[in-house]
Amino acid sequence: MTKNILTDLAFENFHKCMGISDWKESDEVILVSSANKEQIESDESYRSAGKCNYLGKRICIFCEQVKKNNYITLHKSMLEKIIKTMESFTDAEQMKGEEND
Repeated sequence: MTKNILTDLAFENFHKCMGISDWKESDEVILVSSANKEQIESDESYRSAGKCNYLGKRICIFCEQVKKNNYITLHKSMLEKIIKTMESFTDAEQMKGEEND
């Protein structure tokens, strides 16, 4: 499950969101079930701003791995750690693939 969520984060072009200048360390990201996408998008606090979706002040990312009616909230610092771990994992897989060639 962890690897799949990390993959989803990568495919959401999260690095683009990280470049938002007014995003503070205390800000959060919310990972929401894709099954609730329609419900979330109809919420009055939801908005889409080009590269990112927001639910209130939080960046909102839809994930298939999050169960319906559930969500995960992460602080920016934790998300940065996850992305670094994901990059290391991807690099290790690529190196392993090159060794097997």
